[in-house]
Amino acid sequence: MKIVKIVGIIVGVVMLGALGLLWHLTPILKPYPALSGPYAVGLRSYTFVDDARPMHESHTQEHRALPIDIYYPALGDTTKLYPYRPTYFKAFAHYQAKESHIPEFVWQMFVHGIKAHANLDAPINEKKSKYPVILFSPGIAASMTYAAYFEDLVSNGFIVVEVQHPYDLEVTVFPDGNVIEIDTAFATAIRKTDRDFIYPYRGRAHFIWLADLQFVLTQLEKLNNDSTWSLYQKLDLDRVGVLGNSHGGAVAIDLVKNDARVKAGINADGWTKTANTDEPFNKPFMFLWADVSGEHSGQKLYENMKAINNADAYGIVVPSASHGISDLQLLKWPLGHFCDNAIMHQTQTEIRKFFERYV
Repeated sequence: MKIVKIVGIIVGVVMLGALGLLWHLTPILKPYPALSGPYAVGLRSYTFVDDARPMHESHTQEHRALPIDIYYPALGDTTKLYPYRPTYFKAFAHYQAKESHIPEFVWQMFVHGIKAHANLDAPINEKKSKYPVILFSPGIAASMTYAAYFEDLVSNGFIVVEVQHPYDLEVTVFPDGNVIEIDTAFATAIRKTDRDFIYPYRGRAHFIWLADLQFVLTQLEKLNNDSTWSLYQKLDLDRVGVLGNSHGGAVAIDLVKNDARVKAGINADGWTKTANTDEPFNKPFMFLWADVSGEHSGQKLYENMKAINNADAYGIVVPSASHGISDLQLLKWPLGHFCDNAIMHQTQTEIRKFFERYV
């Protein structure tokens, strides 16, 4: 009987501890940091369809469709938080449950109640006639969680256009609620660390993503001159920059090099075996790294680019940061022990200062 009592106490303590951890981790992200600028943040979502390209190499009968989220300076309270992309996080939880041994209801608890400053369909702030534009491309096979960086830029007078690349991300969620999960063969290769599959796939994706960003920029030019559009002529398309994380950062290099419409760019911890940096690179560019290793491929890209670049080139190290930029830096303890708000603030500041100077 004594043993049974002891076991019961241990089980009770474990259950209470588990419940306490679940309560602590709901939602899984810490509150989004305060905005550093004077503008509130608005968010509007669109789908851009490119009739000239297939959806994906495994879905060639469909046209290439891209979910686009546009974050813009808005009217409103800069301190207020709003439910952040619940449709996306529902799909995110479903996917994570399939990939882990954690039940979906637990994942749904983790992401329930996440709030950010982005207010869906808020009226645009008319303080300025138009705002400079930053295109954003994420990491391949990543989750679309970068709002803290978008919001900081927007609060300081930028418009940020987030581009999702279907089948190459964990989940891609369209404004109508349609969900596309990552390409099955690619996901399997990642789980098995099959580099013979991963590297060729990434090489093909590099140029598809580059075409995505150029297509989106062209569509924005058309919409910006459409008097029926809600953001009519609010985009200053003479002042365009690009920000990319990981794989998207490598794509950003080629976009700045090959598209005259883009004035400057930032690669946040990205590297590639595809981007060609041997040609002259005469636009301002910045690399952000999470480490200082000379073996880091991103650092090698930077060193090569700096040697041939006639414009300003920067290499900034953010010690103790996670891979590139992500809202996952806001994960609660113990999941988020690797980073804190000070690291995020430092990275936000470096990004903002660069674009304020060159875009």
